[in-house]
Amino acid sequence: MEITFKTPPDEPSLPVPEQDLRDQRQERIAARAFELYEARGGEHGRDLDDWLKAEQQIEDEFGLLDRED
Repeated sequence: MEITFKTPPDEPSLPVPEQDLRDQRQERIAARAFELYEARGGEHGRDLDDWLKAEQQIEDEFGLLDRED
């Protein structure tokens, strides 16, 4: 009995530059959210607020970068 192996199909993925941009965006949001947390004196329980505020700030920043092209 001969065993043959099939190569798994390629997983769909984003083009590398687009994935890099998404990764960079996530990292910047996380860093900004932590800055907001520290600026509040490290008060716990408002992580979602920090994340959403950071996300908006970074989205605005990325939007400005897109418009400069």
